[in-house]
Amino acid sequence: MEIKYDSLFQKIGAHFTNSKNEVIPAEDIFKIPVLALFFTGSWCPPCEEFSAELVNFYNEANQKEKHFEIIQITNEKSELIYKNSIEKLPWTFIPFGDLIIKDIVEHYKVNYLPFFVIINKEGYVASDTGRKEISDPNFTHKQKIDKWKLVIRSSVEKPIETIN
Repeated sequence: MEIKYDSLFQKIGAHFTNSKNEVIPAEDIFKIPVLALFFTGSWCPPCEEFSAELVNFYNEANQKEKHFEIIQITNEKSELIYKNSIEKLPWTFIPFGDLIIKDIVEHYKVNYLPFFVIINKEGYVASDTGRKEISDPNFTHKQKIDKWKLVIRSSVEKPIETIN
């Protein structure tokens, strides 16, 4: 599948950081087969609970090879709170204070937290049930990743209004 970087850059930005505040080029992120957007806040107890579960899933899913990347979008009140909230997380982040955060939240119609979606390479929602699927004990991490890869390959634009 050809990756339309311009489309995805317009939706979620052109650069990211890791927990060490190192810049991660978007081209590196967009080469990973499964991308998820995780909207969260350190002040949100359900977000913190899901984040802990997500760390385990992320580490196990990427144990042998990088199949899955999370781009976390957090709107904390201060840079110190932001840095403290991400310091032990293994995935990538939209940098603190990036003006694109507001646009991303509006584009994906984020009305509650935690909000977790799998996106295709054009930035469209391929699965809005990722949070439920992460927590499902009936499937292995590999089965979940394989399902998302299939959904991404077959996805077309999914209207944002269908997300609840």
